[in-house]
Amino acid sequence: MRRAAWALATTVVAVASTATSARAEPSAEPVVVLELRGDDGGALAAGRTRLVAELLAAGVAAEDAALSPPAGAASPSAPLAAAERAFGALDCVGASTEAKAAVLTLAAAQAGGADVTAPLSRAWTYIYLCADRGADVAERQRAARALRALGVTAGAEVGIPDATWATTPELDAAVDRDIIELPVRAGEAGDPPAQIWIDHVAVGVGPGPFYVPVGPHLVAAAVGERRGARWAVIDERTGAVEVALEAPPAPSPDQRAAAALATARRPGATAAERATAIDLALVALDRRVAIVLRSATLAEVWRRDGHDAARKHASAPPVAARLAQALAPADEPPLLVETDAERQRRYGRQPSTTRWWVYATLAGAIAAGATVLIVQAASDDVQRIRVTGP
Repeated sequence: MRRAAWALATTVVAVASTATSARAEPSAEPVVVLELRGDDGGALAAGRTRLVAELLAAGVAAEDAALSPPAGAASPSAPLAAAERAFGALDCVGASTEAKAAVLTLAAAQAGGADVTAPLSRAWTYIYLCADRGADVAERQRAARALRALGVTAGAEVGIPDATWATTPELDAAVDRDIIELPVRAGEAGDPPAQIWIDHVAVGVGPGPFYVPVGPHLVAAAVGERRGARWAVIDERTGAVEVALEAPPAPSPDQRAAAALATARRPGATAAERATAIDLALVALDRRVAIVLRSATLAEVWRRDGHDAARKHASAPPVAARLAQALAPADEPPLLVETDAERQRRYGRQPSTTRWWVYATLAGAIAAGATVLIVQAASDDVQRIRVTGP
């Protein structure tokens, strides 16, 4: 009987140990790491890369979120990136062409009310530097004028050497140039008046007229969600400038998720904004599980099941070992719980919300231990069985 008791006790311990070790195994499901600690700067990106590597070493199929407008999308990101690559390869023809394509898209967005000052400044900087390399004084002066209209006061602000910037002093564009009356038409019959921007300056509503010096100009217009921009060379023979308006394309899932995450990273973002951003990111990346980095000491595990929105399932320090534990699947039985009304009828008061199986597990453990002790105590003596009714 002692052998039987020892076998029973060993079996109980082994089962408990097996269950514990099974739950410690990390999930093999792909897990995306999302950044909500603030603006995604270089230091944050480096730390996130290290964490992903440590998670992979811990057996978690982690991956860094890569949310950006896809190549070919109607966004200035693609031509701006192309301009940067061409400029780095000393291909100023290509860099200037791509930068001007980005300027058109961004100018239309600016007319529609978007804050695109930073990418516009980058695009015009490439145009300026390429004009400087090609000794195109007029083009360089136009780029300097555009940068000043965007708020740039010194070349160092946008990466232009001070000595080079000093060669393009601020000049009155109207000096020694004829001024032309310029009507601008945009939109269709019945539309409200279009908002008109010329050379990144809001000049009023169409059709004007507006007064500009002779020469090339960038004309942009917007009516509601529709917007457009074009280059126009203005002289005495120029009639009204027509600006074709188009509705912006619907954002891709990647773009929606990236925009939502940017909003969720801002100071003062609400819990609802964070939840929406995480859900959109999981949908865009076709993933069910995310590790969300909230601060230097806090990370969260979020899951998205079926068509349900993503929900937070656990919190842990942003340490690979702790996150691997938080991600481990929990093989728990389905819970059988009463409704609030059933509990009220049964007990006459609101009972404890502790699940029944918690008590059942404790009772089972106590019973198993008692059985082991009883069997062991009775192994040398007469066995007695007592049955007690309620």
